[in-house]
Amino acid sequence: MSRLKYIMVDDPMVGPTPYIFPEWVTHSDVARKIGHRVLSAGFFSCDELNGPVCSDRSTSLGVESRPEDTQIMKKLFDIYG
Repeated sequence: MSRLKYIMVDDPMVGPTPYIFPEWVTHSDVARKIGHRVLSAGFFSCDELNGPVCSDRSTSLGVESRPEDTQIMKKLFDIYG
């Protein structure tokens, strides 16, 4: 199972919105490009048993993942939710 990075931003039009990207890209670079307030960030993985899981933290942004991030990802993928 490979890990990806994610950030959850507060999009004024739609609310909490996740962005998923490769592990070699820094959280802060993605956040800077998007321009919305970052709510949380960390690592994202998905497997057949647990479905989407958000965990850990972003050192470049100094924020952690939240339990609700996993629930948002499950709804996004319309599985396990």
